[in-house]
Amino acid sequence: MQKIWLLLVLVILSSWALSQDSTVYTLNNIKKYATHIEESYSIISNNIQADKQQPAVQQAENIKVYIDSIEGEMEYLPDEYYYRLSSLVSSYHTDVDEFEKLLLNKDFEGKDKYLAQAFTSLQQRQTEFRKALGSANDTALPQQSVMEKKPGNAMAEQDVDQHSANRDTLAVYRSNNVLVEAVDPNEIKTSNNAPLLDTIHQAQQQIEQLMDSVQLAMKKSHFSKVAVFANGISNASLKIRDLTLLLKTDQKQSLFILATGLNNLSQTLHGLALKGISAHDEMHEYFDKIKIKFSTLSTGINMVQ
Repeated sequence: MQKIWLLLVLVILSSWALSQDSTVYTLNNIKKYATHIEESYSIISNNIQADKQQPAVQQAENIKVYIDSIEGEMEYLPDEYYYRLSSLVSSYHTDVDEFEKLLLNKDFEGKDKYLAQAFTSLQQRQTEFRKALGSANDTALPQQSVMEKKPGNAMAEQDVDQHSANRDTLAVYRSNNVLVEAVDPNEIKTSNNAPLLDTIHQAQQQIEQLMDSVQLAMKKSHFSKVAVFANGISNASLKIRDLTLLLKTDQKQSLFILATGLNNLSQTLHGLALKGISAHDEMHEYFDKIKIKFSTLSTGINMVQ
């Protein structure tokens, strides 16, 4: 009875720790996008002062891509963090759109004044978002620290190790708000592949849709959308990458490598899309590589029973 109780405690604590690690990781990704936004604001400020409209417009487009990426990352956050940030982010994109329209508008009396006010408003919104992000991060880090120091956790781990009970331990994997229950990867039986494969196939379908969207966006030279879709491919490939290691198959290491390669290629495409028309040819080159890599990965996944 004591062994069962300790196993239950370990499962709960391990699941909670995994959730906290995922939260901190996601918040750090959002912080990186926030830093990119602030860099773009600095460039916009310099371009406005130098009366350079087109470079400022391009940076506004970049900011919208970063906001879209932030919203994508937020989908991986627990509700208490998601709703803390969502109210600030939801109208951010619209505000940047309005600022961009002002930039592109023909000169009219008082344009500089309205432009300055809109730009100041965007910077204030960014400051508010940074404060909320910092607060969320401060909340997540102490919880993670408490988990690491929790004596009960160490005691449970020691007892489980003494009784060789690792094979009975459940791991809870959280990805895109979907919980997938699995046992230790080394102990997974073939019949347990089914729920994992269902989630992997969903991610495959998502990538297929995103690739179609990338192709259409490139034809129309909508490079900001290409960047958003490429980031989506990256997130889905990371999900596949992590889940493949839980599969009971001799091919899981190969699938892991292929999914990692797909993630790297999509990240490169994302970076090229932010450069705009100057990287048009390179975007097509990397998109072709993405299609080949995804095809190979899909073939390997389809061989798993």
